[in-house]
Amino acid sequence: MFLIIRMALYTASSFLAGYGYAVHDAEAGTLTLNLDQIATFLGSAVVFIGTFITSRFARRR
Repeated sequence: MFLIIRMALYTASSFLAGYGYAVHDAEAGTLTLNLDQIATFLGSAVVFIGTFITSRFARRR
């Protein structure tokens, strides 16, 4: 289970860096996040997870 979570976090971090949502400045030692775009991504992820959980509850009944 932890391996799946870790792989999901790796995928999410590469997605954020690849699309420019997160920018690392090595000289300053900072990580800059674009919150407007990340909020859109997180909102869609919450809806996706919510529908998945709802379908699991509906399937049990």
